[in-house]
Amino acid sequence: MSEQLAPIVANYLAKEQSIQNEGQPVAEKLPLPTIDQMPEEIQDIAMEIAEVSGNWNPVEIYTADSESVAQEKEKVFGAFDKGEEYNPSLTYSYANSLDFSTSRQTLKELMHKLRSTGQKSKPDDKERMGELSLERGPRLFRAALYFKLKDDLATCDLVDGIKARDEGKIATALKMKYAGTDESLVALAEDVFQRMTIEKPIDESEGKGLLTLEQKKFIKDMRFDAMGIKDAFEWALNEYGILRTDDNPRGYKVKIDKNATSIDVRDKSIEGATVFVPEDREMDGKTLLELIAHEIERHAVSSVNGWEMFRVGGGQLKIDEEAQYEGLGLRGESDLNKNLFGIEDSGPLPYYTLAVKKAEEGSSFFEIFKDQVDRRLRVALKKPLGTELPADIDKKTMDAAKRTAWLSTYRVMRGHTDMTNSKSFAMAKDIGYLRGYQIDQQFKERGLGYLNETAVIASGAMQLLAEVDISEDKLPIKFKDVATKYCLEVLLPQMEQAA
Repeated sequence: MSEQLAPIVANYLAKEQSIQNEGQPVAEKLPLPTIDQMPEEIQDIAMEIAEVSGNWNPVEIYTADSESVAQEKEKVFGAFDKGEEYNPSLTYSYANSLDFSTSRQTLKELMHKLRSTGQKSKPDDKERMGELSLERGPRLFRAALYFKLKDDLATCDLVDGIKARDEGKIATALKMKYAGTDESLVALAEDVFQRMTIEKPIDESEGKGLLTLEQKKFIKDMRFDAMGIKDAFEWALNEYGILRTDDNPRGYKVKIDKNATSIDVRDKSIEGATVFVPEDREMDGKTLLELIAHEIERHAVSSVNGWEMFRVGGGQLKIDEEAQYEGLGLRGESDLNKNLFGIEDSGPLPYYTLAVKKAEEGSSFFEIFKDQVDRRLRVALKKPLGTELPADIDKKTMDAAKRTAWLSTYRVMRGHTDMTNSKSFAMAKDIGYLRGYQIDQQFKERGLGYLNETAVIASGAMQLLAEVDISEDKLPIKFKDVATKYCLEVLLPQMEQAA
């Protein structure tokens, strides 16, 4: 497995030779270890990390105040309509309220402690005192905890950078937490975009998928506000036994929140493990089913699996780099669309990757926004790059392009305190959709799709997990396809009642 996966995942572990090179993968599989089987000192470090950063969520840190976002959005739209340029100025009250100085010192001490855990004294060989242990189970957990500590220290830098309006420090922290674009990823995004400007809408003909044409139309015509979304998510979480209540501490609660910009499953949050729903979010029934499949069945479930199997793969010890996690979520959407609606998988949208690329090249917020508007108009009007857009674009199409362009631009520029982007960087978390999709597809092709359901794992960690005997039957929570169940048992009966 290691030889198969190594070429397709980022080699994060190569960054730290003292952690990685304590031994080489061997042919004999290691029985699935749990942290409870590890030396007590490793268990203590894991729990101490959870105590320090268990409620930190970088999304909450680099999410700007909702009032400033709303005000600046209108200013950007107004400037665009007038043919002028305007870069917004956002405020980050939550980040500015934090003081991580004590936490930073504790994390540094834990890093030193972690580096010492592999040492063992050999009185009969004093020259080898301090030799790092080659035990494979502890080595796996030491590597995972090492990168968790590095991730948390980058979060400390992120907070300090935002508070000081130090774009250099913010850039360094975000680059540590989220890998940026690469040539192959950008080429794929450009190819997907070009095809989107040419391809016609999908024809959902009779006989494709489980649903009839009438049922498909009914589902698409249904409308759900934030409360309806919350109710559906709670139903799905309850089906898996991970709806957090006063009587059940396992899993997530669902909260409608004015500051959320997108549906977001957060293991780590000031609210505890929570699924956040924007208070102004509305959607149709098809989108709701896709989000149950993506956010609940893949994100929430894999996070709980990671916590219960490894501790370091979910919950309070989950890493913030989520490429494979997002790839798994997209698999959930793809499978649902194929099974219910007969829609073959077309892969994730390219917009975030293209926006991140422009930010990495030094484009300002407004320059990225203009490019995103142009691209969305070209897709809507089927006008490939190199052709002219019409001068008289109708208001509905233009408004939709501006609205979606704002969201992608804002998301990749979160955390910036200078929207002219003087340090040429992006908040690159969202390119995980396209990159994670590529990785997850290759897992599936090799019959290893279940590995991505075991935990929220950094790509490079596959090199260590390749040594572990993991099989699908060892998953604490197995896939149930509750999105299809919700469609058949909750939504479609409403069609009969309306008839």
